[in-house]
Amino acid sequence: MWLSTKTYGHELGLSAVFRQWRADSHCNQLHGYSLAFTFIFEAEELDDRNWVADFGGLKPLKRWLQETFDHKLCVAEDDPQLEAIMALQDAG
Repeated sequence: MWLSTKTYGHELGLSAVFRQWRADSHCNQLHGYSLAFTFIFEAEELDDRNWVADFGGLKPLKRWLQETFDHKLCVAEDDPQLEAIMALQDAG
């Protein structure tokens, strides 16, 4: 079995704000994180280039990470303050 990893680290500049409304700590307030992601690819056999995965094909994944997590606010669908948070968005 062969493994290969691809990391999109802090140099990509992904950051998001989270709120865990059920937490009994500061996490129940809006707070931000710098994000990094590591993907592990596994193969039984290497391809004809001796690769597990062609990282050149990951551009859509990188774009999805940027669109999904870069300067975004993540809250639970059942957050009791969701309506107020959405009103802030609507207010610009």
